[in-house]
Amino acid sequence: MKLEVAAELFPEESVIVAYARSLDLSSCGRTQNDAIHALIEAIRLFLKVSQERGTLERILIENGFVLQDDLWRVPAQTENWTADNIVPLEKVTRRLACVEI
Repeated sequence: MKLEVAAELFPEESVIVAYARSLDLSSCGRTQNDAIHALIEAIRLFLKVSQERGTLERILIENGFVLQDDLWRVPAQTENWTADNIVPLEKVTRRLACVEI
């Protein structure tokens, strides 16, 4: 399974928060890189459990994901991305774009 997700990165107290709006999941770390990697792990765990429960496809569709050429993605117009606060994770690391569960 391949999943394309974007993350909003913002400081909160002494950490950086990485938030995947399209899945309503977040994680944090001391650096942007740590926060992104923690978010990737949270997404992997979420996807794995959802698949085990048989609810993964329904969850993705309910959250606006569309399957295009074997890649689940949210059309950009629904993400509300801005150059200042969002980093597409697939540009930071390829691991997110190729989630295997």
